[in-house]
Amino acid sequence: MKLFNQCYVDESIYDTLGVVVTAFIFSNSDFEPLVTSALMEAGIDTPREEYKSSARMDTDHRMRDARDMLLRLAGSKANIAVFFGPFDRPRLGRQALQAVQSVLLRNAIDTSALSLYFDQEIFPSQGEAERLHSVFHYLADCRIHAVEDSRIRVGIQVADAVAHSFGQIIKAALTGKAKTIDISGPDTGYTCLLYTSPSPRDHLAHLVCR
Repeated sequence: MKLFNQCYVDESIYDTLGVVVTAFIFSNSDFEPLVTSALMEAGIDTPREEYKSSARMDTDHRMRDARDMLLRLAGSKANIAVFFGPFDRPRLGRQALQAVQSVLLRNAIDTSALSLYFDQEIFPSQGEAERLHSVFHYLADCRIHAVEDSRIRVGIQVADAVAHSFGQIIKAALTGKAKTIDISGPDTGYTCLLYTSPSPRDHLAHLVCR
């Protein structure tokens, strides 16, 4: 089985399309120092500042450089899964847990040493996350951190960059405006697979990159 220590989770919401895109970044303990170094190299004053996909890339070259560096890290130093489905704010947390459980099962990922770090606002509270966590039995061994500050837990900033980038691809597909975004970097051997739920009522689909 594959073994990871951390999974960082963030989402990108497209209200007008009614779609949410959630990224899961699987990595090990050496990942966050690499993220911090990349942010500093881009000129981001971490932890006082952070990369945000909502920032104006055309007027702040630091954010643009940080995005490119974070996507390269995602492609070369981590494994990625991306979920997309209907946006329903009260169900964001449940959707995220359902998606990560599916990814873990499909990819034979060992949960015994895995900590899940979720950006703020995916769950309303740590208590609600723990209540939902108990429903997903395959996640029982995972440690869940539901209300994380992405300025401190910098791996979440990578999830932000990946969620937004895949969100742009999905938005283009839904609107008919073609757009290609390369997150793999040279010689990483990444491919992306689209999975959909066998049950239409689940309204689930996710991309797995490996």
